[in-house]
Formats: sequence, structure tokens, C-alpha cells
Amino acid sequence: MKDDVFIEQVLNSYRDHKQYLFSATSLHIFVLTNACNMCCVYCQAQDSAKEKKGKMDRETAKKAVDIALQSPNQYLTFEFQGGEPLLNFEIIKFIVEYSQEKKNDKVITYSLVTNTLLLQEEMLDFFEKYPISVSTSLDGDQKIYDGNRPQITGEGTFRFVSSNIRKMKQRGIRTNAVETTTKRSLKPPEKIINTYRDPMFCLGNVNMGIYDRLMENRVCKVTCQASVLEGLPGCCDCVYQPYCGVCPVIFYASNQSIYDREVHSYQCKVYQGMLDVLFEFLCNDPDAKSIFEMWI
Repeated sequence: MKDDVFIEQVLNSYRDHKQYLFSATSLHIFVLTNACNMCCVYCQAQDSAKEKKGKMDRETAKKAVDIALQSPNQYLTFEFQGGEPLLNFEIIKFIVEYSQEKKNDKVITYSLVTNTLLLQEEMLDFFEKYPISVSTSLDGDQKIYDGNRPQITGEGTFRFVSSNIRKMKQRGIRTNAVETTTKRSLKPPEKIINTYRDPMFCLGNVNMGIYDRLMENRVCKVTCQASVLEGLPGCCDCVYQPYCGVCPVIFYASNQSIYDREVHSYQCKVYQGMLDVLFEFLCNDPDAKSIFEMWI
């Protein structure tokens, strides 16, 4: 009897906790090739010369897209991996263009995991057009990176990757970097931090400045200006303005601009949807206000 009571008490909570099991697949990973032009010390992919290397062909790609589009989920992510997926760039183009043609009401975002060594202007144009976000590796400074991630020939790759990351950022292509920690990188951790450090929001140095000078810094003033909802298009006349906020740091990381480039962007729609739900509760549920006040 006690067990039955306990099960009844936790049933709804447990069902809610496991609700994700009933959600349709949203992330679909396309492994375009198992070949690679690098020889990373920690790679778990098929990097042995004895392994047969292959590339996804157009027929396989078409079937994979057709299956992915059968997912009941309206919002899908197609992620391109390898090996090095840019070795099969033509199939990336085919998958993106074919899926755009066949998507109907699906909303598809695309991401690419690449070492960037094969990056060309044609590819940048394509990534910018659709758009496609890029994820690459950046393990630290040149000494750490070249030790961890050399080319097959043994040549270092840091200067190529650093240059390509700058090119993508200049083009407004969303670029993310991942650091893999090894014994080599544990010795000088500050060099890894310095590699990732972006001076964009640096106001000064506590050893060289005073409070008033830091607050008078142009970076501080422009960042504050970009944080004021009343002065932003689409926000100044939004009914949810008193309950919302913006983050110039997120905008800069996503778009290389501290101002949101798109009025009513996807992030904005998410916040609006959350507030829609909250106010619907407040309008229709007499107990909602007292419950919400308990959270404060």
C-alpha cells in the first residue's frame, strides 16, 4: 500500500522529468567522411592508415536528409562532421540546398565542425548565405596548438587556423572554438586563457586606472547605451519591455556587433513566448500570482 501511495505521489513529477523521451529527434549529424588532413594527438576518429577512407555520396546524403525531414520536430539542426567534412564540401552544399528545397514548414539550422585548413572564399560565401555556424578547435597558443594538432606532414597549423577564425568573424559567420586539455596544455594554463581573451569589453587595468576613468571609458558608455531597451528598434515599443533585457556580450559573440542585428530575432521570440505563457497563467489562473510571488 505504501509503495502504491508513493508511486502515485511521484508519478506526475517523474513523467515530467522524463518528458524528453517523448520528444522527436532534432539534432541530425552527417558524417561526411572519415578522412582527415590532420594528425591530432588525441583524435578518436579513424586516423589509421590501415583504415579504408570514404566519403558520403549524393545518393546517401539525399536519403539521410529525407529521413531527417520525417522527424515530427519542426526545428531541426543538421551538423556536419568528419574526419574533416570540408574534404567533402560539395556534399555539404548538396545537403543544405536539397534540405532547403524539401523542408516545407521545418526550420533548419546548420553547423559545421572543421579544422578550417581547407577554408576558401567560396565556402565563406556559402556559410554566410544560409547561414552555417562553424565550430573549430583552439587548444591554446601556437606552441600548444601545433603540438596537439599538426598536419599529417608534421607541419604546424596554428597560424592557418587563427587566420581563418579572423576571416569568419569578419564575415559575420558565427564561430565557436573548443579547447581540449592535454598534459602539454596543463603546464602553461595562462597561455590558453590569453588565446581566448577578447579585449572588446576591456575597460582598463585595476593597476593603472581609477574608477572614474574606467566608467568614462568609451567601451563602457557604448555598452551601456546598447543595454538600454528604450533606445533599441523593436524594443522601445514592445509591451514586454518592462520585464525584459538585452545582453550586448551575447550579441557580440553571435554577430560581432553589440546591437542585435535582427529585430524580433529568434532569441527575442523565445523570451516573448516565455512571457506569453506567464501572463496567460496570471490572467486565467487565480492562484498563479500567489505562486509566482513565492518565487521572489
